Amino acid sequence: MTRSVKQSGIVATAAVLLLTTFAHAQPRTVRVGIPPMENTSTQSINARLQRDWLVRAFQLDKKKKGKGEDSVLVEAVALQSKSPADALGEAHDKKCEYVLFTTLVELHDPGDRKPPNQSTQVRHDLLSAHPDPANTHDPVHYAVVDYRLQRVGSVSVRMASGISGEVHADENGTVHNLLFGIVNYIKDELREP
Repeated sequence: MTRSVKQSGIVATAAVLLLTTFAHAQPRTVRVGIPPMENTSTQSINARLQRDWLVRAFQLDKKKKGKGEDSVLVEAVALQSKSPADALGEAHDKKCEYVLFTTLVELHDPGDRKPPNQSTQVRHDLLSAHPDPANTHDPVHYAVVDYRLQRVGSVSVRMASGISGEVHADENGTVHNLLFGIVNYIKDELREP
């Protein structure tokens, strides 16, 4: 009888250790709804294409193998709604925790004079320092994209900032390149408790 009790205790301890290890190995999944990009610039872009690229950028990151250090897995969900209120409602219906709103603020063709930045927000200009040499045959476009991460069911904004850069690409490609920076900033923010 004593041996059976000891064996049961060992089995129970092993099961608890296995479950604890498994629970720590599984990243927390956060669903983020992504509506079409708002465009307040004077240039036209394909807002749904930008949204789809942003969703894919989160999915590409999810498919990377060997990234065991991620405690959060972001699952991007494409939203159809254009207005913020409708997007928040749609995100709620699709069981999203957050909505990532993006706004194209500026987009300048080659040769356009860049106006001084009027915003007081800090903007990350990560692309102009490291241009993609594969795209150097395309003209240089300059873009500014603001973004905000808002919790569904709340008026509070978890994160709001902007990103800017000069990229050797067409208009949509320039904005597309900035979206990859946004993905990294959002993932970093969501890793924070």
